[in-house]
Order: sequence, then C-alpha cells, then structure tokens
Amino acid sequence: EPSPTIDTMQTPEDASTSYEYISPIGYANSSRCGYCHTQGQSQSKRYSYYANATSLSPKFYQTLLDRCWRRSGKLLYRPDQRRSCCPHYTIRLDSGQFTPSRDQRQTVNRFNRFVLGESYIKDAARLYPKPRKEVKRRDNEFCLVDRIHEAEYGKLQTPPEPAHKLVITLEDDNFTEEKYQVYDNYQRVVHKDLPEDRTPRAFKRFLC
Repeated sequence: EPSPTIDTMQTPEDASTSYEYISPIGYANSSRCGYCHTQGQSQSKRYSYYANATSLSPKFYQTLLDRCWRRSGKLLYRPDQRRSCCPHYTIRLDSGQFTPSRDQRQTVNRFNRFVLGESYIKDAARLYPKPRKEVKRRDNEFCLVDRIHEAEYGKLQTPPEPAHKLVITLEDDNFTEEKYQVYDNYQRVVHKDLPEDRTPRAFKRFLC
C-alpha cells in the first residue's frame, strides 16, 4: 500500500525558511459528537477535514487556529461549520490586552484569602510588615501577574503556615496515572465518553 502524500506548508510570516509537514487524510463525518451526544442518530453531524501533522511549530499552529483549525495530538481537523451539529469557534484572547473586571479581581482576592487563611494573613502582617509605600501601591493597583502568584507556597514567608498549601508546577506531556485520572474525569463528566473511549491508550494518543 503506498504511503500517504506529505504536503509542505509555509507560514505566511516566514515563507522563505519555515516549513511544516502534514499528511492529508480527507473529509469525513465522525460517528459521534462529543458535545450533543447524538451517537448513532441521524442528526449527529460532525463533518471535518482531517490531516496528520508530521511537524507542527507553535507559530504555525497559531496560524491554523486563526483559520478555525483544531488539534488533538498530531491529528489536525478543520470543522465544517455549516454542516456540523455543534459548530466550533476559535476564541482568542490577547493576554497583553486583557484587563480583569472588578468581579474577576475580587475572585482572585477571595481565592488568595481562602488559600492563606485569615490567621496567616494577620500573623504574617505582624511578623513581616511591609513598607507603607508598598502597601499603598498594592491597595491602589491590581497587577494580575503578581496577584495570581501571591498565594503560592514558594513565595510565602513562613512561619506561620497558611491554611492551604498551593504549589504550581509545569508538567511534561508524558503519561502518569495522576494526569490520566484528570483526563478520565474530564472526558467522563464533560463529554460523557464511554469507559472504552477514555482508556490509558486513548490518553497517550491524546498526548501525542
């Protein structure tokens, strides 16, 4: 059986030097929609154009996202919005232009207070007093980057100990049982996937 044709594509921003390699699969309808769950029924329509990615840089993937393409592992697909039962729309947030609303600021502050606890906040203020200028700046300005890291355990002065220990880590895209449990719970609750569709093998395929 002949191997599939591999097409090369260039990013518009750097067409002279940057190449991406994809292997076209074709246009097809999935037998099951992961959103409206109309498996086996005539109204289930999830038409997309599919391709496999041999290489895919973040820059080129952004180019695809801007043109309504999506990805699952190395599988690329471009949904047919007119024929699909649940059209997919790419939502882009320019983080540099984001300004948190009042409700969002209050949510971050409430979360930090929950993690730290009132007892820690009072004791830390007494044991490690901050300069008046810094306190005034914090009261008058809201820096989202600073606030979302404010309650991380590695940035706290101890003792005393906070009410909860918040530790944030960046993980590689490799398989662990803990990561699989998160994936399994998400697929079960959000997509209502059957047990045979959310196996460790399916998760490993998703990571690719």
